[in-house]
Amino acid sequence: QGFKLGATAKFHGKRWTYNLGVFEGRLQGRNDRPDSGWGVVNRFTYIVPKRGNELYHFGGSFEHRDSPKDKRLRFSSRPEVRNTRRRPVSTGTLSDVDYTVTSGLEFAYLNGPLTLQTEYIRTDVLRDGREDVKFDGWHISGAWFLFGGRAKYDRKDGVFDPPKIRGDNGAMEFAFRVSHLDLQNEPITGGEATNISLGLNYYFSNKNRIMMDWVTSKADPNRSGDVENFAALQLGLQAEF
Repeated sequence: QGFKLGATAKFHGKRWTYNLGVFEGRLQGRNDRPDSGWGVVNRFTYIVPKRGNELYHFGGSFEHRDSPKDKRLRFSSRPEVRNTRRRPVSTGTLSDVDYTVTSGLEFAYLNGPLTLQTEYIRTDVLRDGREDVKFDGWHISGAWFLFGGRAKYDRKDGVFDPPKIRGDNGAMEFAFRVSHLDLQNEPITGGEATNISLGLNYYFSNKNRIMMDWVTSKADPNRSGDVENFAALQLGLQAEF
C-alpha cells in the first residue's frame, strides 16, 4: 500500500499515445522512505487501423530510476491472490545499487467480445563495484464475454476501459491469465514463479461485478532453492459509486 509523488504529461493522436512521467518513490505508513529514488517513465502506444471489429494494439515503455540514498533495493513477488503474504520468490536485499532501467513491450488484440493481451518486462540493476544483474517477466491474458458485453478501448490513453454492458441482464465473462517471473541471475538466486489463473465474472453494470478465480502458483525454485506450490479459490465483489 502506498502512493507516489510526481507529474505526468499526456499526448495523443488518432492512433497513438505518448505519456511522460516523473515520479518519486513510494511513500508508506510510519516507516516512510522519502529517499526511495526519483524515476522518469515513458510509454508509447499505437493501434493498427480497425478492420471490422478488430483492433491491434502495440506498445512500449521505458523507465530510468535512481537508487534510494542507502543504495539498497529488493525485488519479490506473491502468488497472484489478494489474501496472502507469502513471497516464494525474492532477491533479498541488493546493495550498492546505482540505478535501474526497466523496459517493456506490450500487445493487445480486440475483436468484439474477445480480448487478448501480453506484456514482457525486464529490469536491469546497475551497481557500483558489484556485478550488474537483470530480472524479467511476462504475462498472457485473455477474456471472452459469453453474453451481454464487450470490451472497450480508450484511444486517448492507450488502455482498456471497463466493458460496455448491454441490456438489463448483465454480462458473463470468462478470463484467463498466465504469468512468469524470473528473479534468477547469478550471483542472485531469487527463484522463478509461474502463475495460472482461470476466472468467471458476472457484471451487473460497467463497473460492478462478482468475481470468482482459481489460481495456481509454482515457484521452481523458490528463494530457498526448493519447489513451492500454492493454490487458491478467490471470490470477490467490485463496486464503484
